[in-house]
Amino acid sequence: MPVPIIQYEKLVQCIASKECLVVDARSYEEVDKTGGIPTSINVPLKDIETTFSLPNEQFESKFQIEKPSSTDLIVCYCYVGKRSIKACGKLIAMGYKHVMNYSSGWKNWTENTSNTE
Repeated sequence: MPVPIIQYEKLVQCIASKECLVVDARSYEEVDKTGGIPTSINVPLKDIETTFSLPNEQFESKFQIEKPSSTDLIVCYCYVGKRSIKACGKLIAMGYKHVMNYSSGWKNWTENTSNTE
Protein backbone atom coordinates (compact mmCIF):
# COMPACT_ATOMS: atom_id res chain seq x y z
CA MET A 1 0.00 0.00 0.00
CA PRO A 2 1.57 3.32 -1.03
CA VAL A 3 2.12 5.94 1.67
CA PRO A 4 0.23 9.19 1.04
CA ILE A 5 2.43 12.21 0.33
CA ILE A 6 1.82 15.61 1.88
CA GLN A 7 2.88 18.77 0.04
CA TYR A 8 4.52 21.84 1.58
CA GLU A 9 1.37 24.01 1.73
CA LYS A 10 -0.70 21.27 3.41
CA LEU A 11 2.10 20.58 5.88
CA VAL A 12 2.24 24.25 6.85
CA GLN A 13 -1.54 24.17 7.46
CA CYS A 14 -1.25 20.93 9.43
CA ILE A 15 1.44 22.41 11.70
CA ALA A 16 -0.46 25.68 12.18
CA SER A 17 -3.65 23.85 13.15
CA LYS A 18 -1.73 21.37 15.37
CA GLU A 19 -3.43 18.48 13.58
CA CYS A 20 -0.31 16.38 13.12
CA LEU A 21 2.88 15.17 14.71
CA VAL A 22 5.86 15.88 12.47
CA VAL A 23 8.73 13.40 12.80
CA ASP A 24 12.22 14.21 11.49
CA ALA A 25 13.84 10.87 10.59
CA ARG A 26 17.33 12.36 10.09
CA SER A 27 20.20 11.72 12.51
CA TYR A 28 20.62 13.86 15.61
CA GLU A 29 23.83 15.29 14.10
CA GLU A 30 22.08 16.41 10.92
CA VAL A 31 19.32 18.16 12.85
CA ASP A 32 21.82 19.79 15.24
CA LYS A 33 23.76 21.10 12.23
CA THR A 34 20.92 22.34 10.03
CA GLY A 35 17.80 22.66 12.20
CA GLY A 36 14.40 21.17 11.56
CA ILE A 37 10.79 21.97 10.78
CA PRO A 38 9.22 23.91 13.67
CA THR A 39 7.33 21.69 16.17
CA SER A 40 8.88 18.49 14.74
CA ILE A 41 10.43 15.83 16.93
CA ASN A 42 13.70 14.20 15.91
CA VAL A 43 13.48 10.40 15.84
CA PRO A 44 16.24 8.95 13.63
CA LEU A 45 15.05 6.18 11.32
CA LYS A 46 16.94 3.53 13.32
CA ASP A 47 15.05 4.57 16.50
CA ILE A 48 11.47 4.68 15.14
CA GLU A 49 10.28 1.34 16.54
CA THR A 50 11.96 1.81 19.92
CA THR A 51 10.68 5.37 20.36
CA PHE A 52 7.10 4.70 19.29
CA SER A 53 7.03 1.58 21.51
CA LEU A 54 7.80 3.65 24.62
CA PRO A 55 5.07 3.80 27.25
CA ASN A 56 3.04 7.02 26.99
CA GLU A 57 4.68 8.59 30.05
CA GLN A 58 8.22 7.98 28.76
CA PHE A 59 7.36 9.33 25.30
CA GLU A 60 5.79 12.44 26.84
CA SER A 61 8.74 12.93 29.17
CA LYS A 62 11.24 12.64 26.29
CA PHE A 63 9.45 14.98 23.84
CA GLN A 64 7.21 17.13 26.07
CA ILE A 65 4.20 16.20 23.94
CA GLU A 66 1.49 13.58 24.13
CA LYS A 67 2.28 10.29 22.41
CA PRO A 68 0.15 9.97 19.28
CA SER A 69 -2.64 7.41 19.19
CA SER A 70 -2.88 4.89 16.37
CA THR A 71 -5.37 7.18 14.58
CA ASP A 72 -3.51 10.51 14.93
CA LEU A 73 -1.84 11.99 11.84
CA ILE A 74 1.92 11.52 11.77
CA VAL A 75 4.00 13.16 9.03
CA CYS A 76 7.56 11.91 8.51
CA TYR A 77 10.34 13.72 6.70
CA CYS A 78 14.10 13.57 6.24
CA TYR A 79 16.38 15.40 3.81
CA VAL A 80 14.89 14.29 0.48
CA GLY A 81 12.40 11.54 1.35
CA LYS A 82 14.34 8.26 1.38
CA ARG A 83 14.53 7.69 5.13
CA SER A 84 11.10 9.19 5.75
CA ILE A 85 9.34 6.67 3.50
CA LYS A 86 11.03 3.90 5.50
CA ALA A 87 9.98 5.58 8.75
CA CYS A 88 6.39 5.72 7.47
CA GLY A 89 6.51 2.01 6.65
CA LYS A 90 7.75 1.17 10.13
CA LEU A 91 4.99 3.23 11.78
CA ILE A 92 2.32 1.62 9.58
CA ALA A 93 3.70 -1.82 10.49
CA MET A 94 3.37 -0.82 14.16
CA GLY A 95 -0.33 -0.09 13.66
CA TYR A 96 -0.40 3.66 13.04
CA LYS A 97 -3.19 4.21 10.55
CA HIS A 98 -2.78 7.85 9.46
CA VAL A 99 0.82 8.29 8.31
CA MET A 100 2.00 10.62 5.55
CA ASN A 101 5.38 11.27 3.95
CA TYR A 102 6.68 14.77 3.32
CA SER A 103 8.79 13.32 0.54
CA SER A 104 10.22 16.68 -0.53
CA GLY A 105 11.89 16.85 2.88
CA TRP A 106 14.07 19.36 4.66
CA LYS A 107 15.64 20.44 1.36
CA ASN A 108 12.23 21.55 0.02
CA TRP A 109 11.19 23.08 3.36
CA THR A 110 14.26 25.33 3.47
CA GLU A 111 13.79 26.35 -0.18
CA ASN A 112 10.15 27.31 0.49
CA THR A 113 10.74 29.08 3.81
CA SER A 114 13.73 31.05 2.50
CA ASN A 115 11.49 32.41 -0.28
CA THR A 116 8.92 33.73 2.22
CA GLU A 117 11.26 35.61 4.58
